Amino acid sequence: MNCLKRKNRISFVTTAAIIFTSPVLSAELPIPTKRPVIIESTEDIEPLEASLPAKVNEPKTSSVDSQTKQCLKALELSGAQFEILPTIAGEGECGIQTPVSVSRFADNVALVPRSELSCKTALAASKWIKASVIPAAQAAFPKDKLSGITHGSTYVCRTRNRVAGAKLSEHAKGSAIDIVGFEFESGKSIAIEPRQRTGNLDESFQKAVRFSACLYFTTVLGPFSDENHEDHLHLDIAERNGGYRLCDFPDIPTEQISEE
Repeated sequence: MNCLKRKNRISFVTTAAIIFTSPVLSAELPIPTKRPVIIESTEDIEPLEASLPAKVNEPKTSSVDSQTKQCLKALELSGAQFEILPTIAGEGECGIQTPVSVSRFADNVALVPRSELSCKTALAASKWIKASVIPAAQAAFPKDKLSGITHGSTYVCRTRNRVAGAKLSEHAKGSAIDIVGFEFESGKSIAIEPRQRTGNLDESFQKAVRFSACLYFTTVLGPFSDENHEDHLHLDIAERNGGYRLCDFPDIPTEQISEE
């Protein structure tokens, strides 16, 4: 019996020797991998996301509250093309937490030049342009097409009307935009200016878009409001007590109105 066990051990050792010394078989055997390095601390290890390219036009989630996220989604659904910019921190109370730069609105209507706005202001402008300005342009000039809207100012860190010591302007919060004109594919342009009883479509169009802006903005100022707004429409979303809206439209002084 002991002799049999001894023979089996010899046979096993011999077989193993043949396997590991054979040039053919030994070449086919896998080479053991190195033992993995065990990291004691991950304090200095960069997360995987840090090595990936950042998503274009998307801010860090932590810097955007839920209301702003909803606004950005609504702005996108309105047909606007825009870029989300880094936070603007101006002097004092000036600045915009999550500014956007709109390049185009619905129906490919360009905003010239691109500029910084709060999302709520951009959304108000987008709704106004889509629901009111574009249809008004189509009604007034059916053989032409609105191609762009020009503005003179959006975000500027300043007081109202640049008066020293005055309250902070809505422009300083990115909550206002000054519209100076409308451009059409034919090359026609309509500049905002004092228009009173000219009897033409340019006046009708200007008044139509100005009136309709009162539905989307809480402040609408323009020609005849005061000398500071003779050449543009000032539109902002200032919040007032009781939801009051300053829709100023004194184009026709009361003493000049007469029945015809």
